[in-house]
Amino acid sequence: MRRLDLEPSAVFHSRPVRSMDIISEFRRKKLFQDLHRQLTEQELEELEKSLREDGLQEPIIVMQGDVIVDGDHREKLCRKLGIKPRVRVKQFENDAEAVQWILRLQLARRNLSPHDYKLARGRLYNTVKQSHGGSRKSDDKKLSSSQNENLKNGTIPGENTAKVIADETGSAPSSVLRSGKYAEQFDRLPEGVRNLIHEKPSRATEKAVEAMAAMDATTLTPLARQVRVGQVPSFDAALGFSTRGQKQSDGRKRTAKSKNAGKEFAPLYAALKTLVQQTDKIVNARVEGGTRKKVELRPYHERMTVALDAMRVVLDEWSAQAEDAI
Repeated sequence: MRRLDLEPSAVFHSRPVRSMDIISEFRRKKLFQDLHRQLTEQELEELEKSLREDGLQEPIIVMQGDVIVDGDHREKLCRKLGIKPRVRVKQFENDAEAVQWILRLQLARRNLSPHDYKLARGRLYNTVKQSHGGSRKSDDKKLSSSQNENLKNGTIPGENTAKVIADETGSAPSSVLRSGKYAEQFDRLPEGVRNLIHEKPSRATEKAVEAMAAMDATTLTPLARQVRVGQVPSFDAALGFSTRGQKQSDGRKRTAKSKNAGKEFAPLYAALKTLVQQTDKIVNARVEGGTRKKVELRPYHERMTVALDAMRVVLDEWSAQAEDAI
């Protein structure tokens, strides 16, 4: 997997760009906002510190005069700090073209996490496919000649879409298709659930995302609450799925339980062993009236011997299981 080796300001767009000094009020579209993950408190603090010390390094990108396409967090912090933001206006034919530009801009960035990269790649595939009237399931269909435009205009030549996106991102077509499926399911989740996964991608595997995509918000709300407060470590745990880490943890718990059970049973085993030994001495002792005493104690001696042997077998099994687990 490789990042797109392009300057962010020139990613896949050839239309003229116009700079402006300042815009008094900006508009925002949820379609664009949802493509950008919410920054953590630490990330916001670091961005604010950078703006205080170095000023705004990257301009706010807008379309239609005042609709923010990229730079939502920077604009809010500039307003908070009283900094006059630099603005660059880009011309897009429609929202779909703007979405493709945003996603390619993200894929060109070096600090993108593997999860965010997979999500951006999948969204790009889904958006391009949809803009050409296709679907993920009908990927083998070739694009019409009227759609055979240049990549720099935000469109794909008449080739298999997954293959072109794969070549563009240095991935395998199968990885692009999986990313597309994941992105489609991820974007169905409520915003609160998406934010929790963005903060820590290990909170949900692809299997968990697929399962949650089929659930309604009423069902997902309590699951998200459990993860948010730390009641469970992940959505997989909340759903009852076993991850590799959880299996290892369960194995360690079973080992500890076996060891504890063995430790608790050991004193009883030792006590019974001592009792059998003492009984054995009495049975075999030559004392006055010993024959009668020997006859009376023999049945009890035999039963305790059998019990002792059974306990020895159990303890040996516990010991072997503990060694295997280790």
